Amino acid sequence: MFKKNDSKKENRKIENKKNRKQINMIHTKKLPIFMVIGLVILAILVIGIYYLFLNFKEIAILDYEGYAISGKEITETLLGNNSEEDNNKKNLFLTKVYEQDKLYKKVNDYFVGENKKEEINLSYPIYINDNTALYNLSQDMKLITSNFEEISGYPSLTVSNGVIYNESDLERVDEKEYIFLKNESNIFTNLKEIKIQTVANEYTIPVNSNIYFDKEEIRYYEIKKDTLRYKEIKDMDAQTKIKIGEKEVRYEELLTALKLVQEENTAPNRKEEIIEEDTSKENERNQEKVEKEEPEEQQEEEEPQPGAYIKPEVTCSAFKANVYTASTELTIKDPSSKILEPVTFIFRKDGRIYLRKTYTTSGSIEVKGLTPNTSYEIEGSYIYENEAGQKVENTFYKDTITTTGFENLDPITLSFENGEIFSNKIQLKNLKIVSDLQNEAVKGIKRLEVEIGDVIYKLTGENLRKFIAGEAIVYETLDGMRSNQK
Repeated sequence: MFKKNDSKKENRKIENKKNRKQINMIHTKKLPIFMVIGLVILAILVIGIYYLFLNFKEIAILDYEGYAISGKEITETLLGNNSEEDNNKKNLFLTKVYEQDKLYKKVNDYFVGENKKEEINLSYPIYINDNTALYNLSQDMKLITSNFEEISGYPSLTVSNGVIYNESDLERVDEKEYIFLKNESNIFTNLKEIKIQTVANEYTIPVNSNIYFDKEEIRYYEIKKDTLRYKEIKDMDAQTKIKIGEKEVRYEELLTALKLVQEENTAPNRKEEIIEEDTSKENERNQEKVEKEEPEEQQEEEEPQPGAYIKPEVTCSAFKANVYTASTELTIKDPSSKILEPVTFIFRKDGRIYLRKTYTTSGSIEVKGLTPNTSYEIEGSYIYENEAGQKVENTFYKDTITTTGFENLDPITLSFENGEIFSNKIQLKNLKIVSDLQNEAVKGIKRLEVEIGDVIYKLTGENLRKFIAGEAIVYETLDGMRSNQK
């Protein structure tokens, strides 16, 4: 009996060994290489889809409070694709945005809001300063001058009453007067009031309306507080009189000037031919001689004879990059007054226009609002009249600079006094910058936060501008703080 049981046990041991061997073979068997590659690709695709389609990427911080347009409905309605018959139902509510809101991008859409992300349409400017000014964040916006010249816009421009400002330094971009912004759908925002006189009626389109000029009618949205109200003008014809600010044209002329139609029996509307000239290499060689202390002989400039033509000359030293600024010495010689448009410097970042600055006199110039550790392509040019009376655009400067990093900044010293005592808020008096205002760190201030306990309070734009200018300000937190707290 014992031998029989021992035999069964031995058989079970053999079977268990076989089973374990089979299991081990299954566990140690490698997956086919194509399955491994497939799993890796799948993981990469999942991560890519997350970052492309599900992830919100912070791209900017808004510098103004105002109202933004949301969604694509405005474009569809203005282009005539909205079948709704009741015009009142075409009215739109605007999205409130706040100073220092973060702007996010997801795929090709843009959003604001820390917690609840609200979509905004950057093809249209944001209304600021009680809807009297505009804030552009689009790279594709075009600017139309009072002479119907089309100029490329760029993000962070502000517009007020036809004047364009760089948001980075709040300085006027140029001396031109602008009458429209134009987006990629040929929808225009008027920067001047428009008065229209048809055969039977008179109309007024308020400033900062969004307009589509059709051949026989005008469709537009005008702003009223936080609402866009839809309007139509249906009795338009070619002879309708249009007054934009002080400029008067017929409707047919307006459509042609805006390149929306072509006049019959005429060639396409062409810009005046401008001859291109490039003296940037010559300017570079001259600056190298100056740096090597090999200046050319300085000859005394002769007074031009009456009627004599002397070609203008513009040069500048190589731009010197700092953390937030870049500076150069600009020299303009134009004894015959032949320069037609101011000297213009364009700064490009990643191939796109970042800012534009214009100058009419020689001297030291400093461009502000740059980003640390960033490369910029700089191009300087001006337009002048040659001896034959032709317009020439001369590009006299080309270079690439890279701004330096934060490690090159000096600390900023502030001072303040305790203000009045309140039960639900804190006041600081004479809050100001003690450091030299030419300190590079001061030039880079974009916002100022006051941290009290675990709460962060922010200065308004108006107070921040005064603070950066060196003025002493009175700062108060919002109401709602607990009393008897240190």
